[in-house]
Amino acid sequence: MLLALLTRCTVIDAAEIVNVTSVLLVSDGDTAVLKCQVRANPLSVDRLITWSRPGYDMSRVVIEAPSVDKSLLTVAAVGRRDAGAFQCNAFNGVGVVSSATAQLVVKCKHPLCIVFNHHIIIIIIIIVVTSSSLSSIVSCS
Repeated sequence: MLLALLTRCTVIDAAEIVNVTSVLLVSDGDTAVLKCQVRANPLSVDRLITWSRPGYDMSRVVIEAPSVDKSLLTVAAVGRRDAGAFQCNAFNGVGVVSSATAQLVVKCKHPLCIVFNHHIIIIIIIIVVTSSSLSSIVSCS
């Protein structure tokens, strides 16, 4: 008598971040949406994807999951205090936590100013005028 045994195997994989907003440039006062997408098995884990940022008031953001493998972090009315790095973390109970950084850069109201990691960068344009070109611009008698 031949006895056949059927074995059912389920492959499990640690969560891996496959897509994240690397850098997002938004104007002061606009809405910023950072995205994070993972691949994992199992996917159906509570809090598969989380967001963090040390020293930042996370109550300012809205986090939603349009699908089980994707998370969106939204910051409304972006200001200087919102500029910086947000950490996307993924963990499904297998292996170790997978992390990636999403950088939010805020463009100030001044057209030549941006905020990057809480540092205001002002783009300065310097026009160098030589004495010969100055004499062609200004004529003195």
